[in-house]
Amino acid sequence: MKKYKYLKKVLLIIILIIALSISLNLNRNLTKLETSIKELLLPVNKLFTSKKDSSCEQQDSYIIQKNLNITLEQEIEELKELLSIQNIHTEYEKENATVISRNNQSWLNTITIDKGSSSGIEKENAVITSKGLIGKVIKVETNL
Repeated sequence: MKKYKYLKKVLLIIILIIALSISLNLNRNLTKLETSIKELLLPVNKLFTSKKDSSCEQQDSYIIQKNLNITLEQEIEELKELLSIQNIHTEYEKENATVISRNNQSWLNTITIDKGSSSGIEKENAVITSKGLIGKVIKVETNL
């Protein structure tokens, strides 16, 4: 019977310490007595707060890394496509360009690229992608 009363008291003290620790973490002005109690209970407080904070940080870090990996995988696929174009054996000189605008309003789908005559682009040049021939150059200006 004495053990039961003793365990009951210990459990009550632990619950009070936890409740006190939680109440001292609220954002409010503390008295000097509360401040000293908070400093005494700091090790107990760390047990309950650090695990929660680190798990949230780990989850945020995981999401950031996952999004970064998806972006990098997309970039790798784009670079692989570019590399496959560079490996096409032809007597013609190749010039990589980036599409900067697209007009698909009419039945003639046209694109504007970031290269021009100063990069060696000429009217009637073939336009290819990794999937093959897609058209020809119809108008050339100097580089944009």
